[in-house]
Amino acid sequence: MKCITFYLTYFLVWIFTRLPLRWLYGISTLLFYVVFYIVPYRKKLVYNNLQNAFPEWDKDKVHITAKKFFRYFCDILVEAACLPFMSVKELEKRFIYKNPGILNDLYKKGESIIIVMGHYGNWEWIVGVQRKIMHQAVFIYKPLQNKYFDRLLIKNRERFGGKTVPMEKTLRYLMEASRESKLTMSYFLADQRPLKKNIHYWTTFLNQDTPIYNGPEKIARKLDMAVVYQKTQRTGRGYYEVTFIPVTDNPGEMQELEIMNNYFSLLQQTIEDKPEYWLWTHNRWKYRREEFS
Repeated sequence: MKCITFYLTYFLVWIFTRLPLRWLYGISTLLFYVVFYIVPYRKKLVYNNLQNAFPEWDKDKVHITAKKFFRYFCDILVEAACLPFMSVKELEKRFIYKNPGILNDLYKKGESIIIVMGHYGNWEWIVGVQRKIMHQAVFIYKPLQNKYFDRLLIKNRERFGGKTVPMEKTLRYLMEASRESKLTMSYFLADQRPLKKNIHYWTTFLNQDTPIYNGPEKIARKLDMAVVYQKTQRTGRGYYEVTFIPVTDNPGEMQELEIMNNYFSLLQQTIEDKPEYWLWTHNRWKYRREEFS
């Protein structure tokens, strides 16, 4: 059954993405009316998240930002569906890296890198980064239950030469790479909510107590890896620019949680500038700090 579901879905997506992208954005607009007005998708959660993150906003501003977010959310679905069939030329025209030289300078110094980023802008189109850097790009991911979709995800993310590594095998893979003197650049979507059993660290993010996953900082310390924040900005419908911002190239000198706190500070600045491009449908604040005291 999983196999049939996969091939049927893949065939429908293949037909869908044969259309020009400008047509697909028209479909995205129609989809927005469905998920916002007809069959609301996590609409209450989005409004609550925005109001709690920006308590100074009135109801009108929350409503306007929520609408902008849902319009963009539908665009992201279309863009993600297009990626497996997008040419190198098209991807590189639409997803521009402004300062990859920062990364290549670290390579020349013999330093591996951890990239920390958030679910902001288009986080799927990063797969082309391997063509811009000297490191081995490593994409950390959570395996899908459907093995057919999982294989497609891996194939899609590795099509430009990157390496896909399951989350639970990340440390082992990077330790082996370090022993073999292979320089890597590993991507962590570090704004996800940890599993309840793994909640040990908290920070203040968007005006709220927020449980955080501290894995990127721990790995950076253990393997002495530089940490860089990837800032993605949307410059037009289907167009993005990436700026790499150094967090530290000497993690051993940082205080505990300083790396992650600096990351969340940078991410918050990005969100505050254009809040509609962050993933507000995620139940980021499901747990309260007092539950763990």
